[in-house]
Amino acid sequence: MINKNHQKTANTSFFLIAISLVFFPIISLAATFHAIVVTDTDDLKIGKSAKVDKININQLTRNISRYTGMKLGGIDILGKQVNSRDVSAAISTLSPVSSDDVILFYYAGHGYNSSSKWPTMDFSDESFLSLRTIKEILVAKKPRLLLIFADTCNRERNDVGFYGTRSGQSRSNSHGKEENYRQLFLKTRGFIIASSSKPGTLSWSTRDGGLFTNQLLRSLEAELVSNNLPSWQNIMTSAIQPIKLPSNLPDNIQEPYFDTNIFRGMSQSDNNWQGENNNSIEEWLKQQPPQQRPVEDPWK
Repeated sequence: MINKNHQKTANTSFFLIAISLVFFPIISLAATFHAIVVTDTDDLKIGKSAKVDKININQLTRNISRYTGMKLGGIDILGKQVNSRDVSAAISTLSPVSSDDVILFYYAGHGYNSSSKWPTMDFSDESFLSLRTIKEILVAKKPRLLLIFADTCNRERNDVGFYGTRSGQSRSNSHGKEENYRQLFLKTRGFIIASSSKPGTLSWSTRDGGLFTNQLLRSLEAELVSNNLPSWQNIMTSAIQPIKLPSNLPDNIQEPYFDTNIFRGMSQSDNNWQGENNNSIEEWLKQQPPQQRPVEDPWK
């Protein structure tokens, strides 16, 4: 004989489980959000700016974990740890990475261009590591979604892009809507790689943080609070808008760029990211006059 109280309890439990699966996709219960945040906080010229960037990016990673249900696997590399040995070790030993996981790699520090499409990170101990290498290592781990953002100079070594005044641009304090977080970080697969400045140009920062980082965060926040379906294409299109610089600087504007293959949906059964390339750096290179085109990367 079935106890009616037990049956009622069982029915209630089943109902609660069904509701939880609707509002919190199964993927979030198993997925990990790996966040590798590298900031050159000890540098005498850009250290204060990098500290602000670190705080802002870390707050973002906590919000993503909170509103998606993904477990946060955060790795902070700062100060004297910002060198090729420690950064390479952090990304190479990142494991286990499942096909449902998300990886974010963020860098704020010095950089230069070594005849490549993407900048090379230039560390204080005179070691270096290219963004192209970072991408290759992390793509090989086959996460569902890979995000790589570098706020760094992209021209000859020893150039510094910092001016001491504040940027004068504020950001929203809103955390955004939970469903928008899920759309962007749970229901999307593919990759985005972005640099704060095009090859041959500088990136700039203030005491409020990197200009590109702040523009990227404002673009992301706008989509997170939107009443429409959020889109990475909207975020990145806004994030790479030319940034007007003060008249006393050598450049009039700073021009970020990005490359992406992004799909809606949670499945990545084929682990194949060959899709629509929304804003390819290759297309940008084709549009440049021959004398302004960077030399092709010989290791590609």
